Amino acid sequence: MLDVLSYVNERKASIKRHVELLKNKGKRVPRLAIVTDDRNFSANQSYIKSKTQFAMEVGIGCDVIVLKENEKFISNADDYDGIIVQFPFRNYSFAQFQMYVTEHVPPMKDVDGIGKHSL
Repeated sequence: MLDVLSYVNERKASIKRHVELLKNKGKRVPRLAIVTDDRNFSANQSYIKSKTQFAMEVGIGCDVIVLKENEKFISNADDYDGIIVQFPFRNYSFAQFQMYVTEHVPPMKDVDGIGKHSL
């Protein structure tokens, strides 16, 4: 277990160094969007908290976007370098959720690699 924690901490430090290099060169800091829905928001809180904490630790921007029932997806997806759609989502089965991600998240921004294009 210690080896896994060491690896995770090394990767986290590496990402943080990379973000610092971007900042020092005057480049834009990467941004992450975590998309969830209003029906499952409270159930997803612990997962969202851990992901936002990680983003803060490595120095990247992170926004939590809570979609209302009538919203299909975020309108500003181009503003983000990575997008996570927090499952469970809209009471979808996993297959429906996977299709939703495939239809709404560009493959290069699918952080979790959950869309059908990533499998």
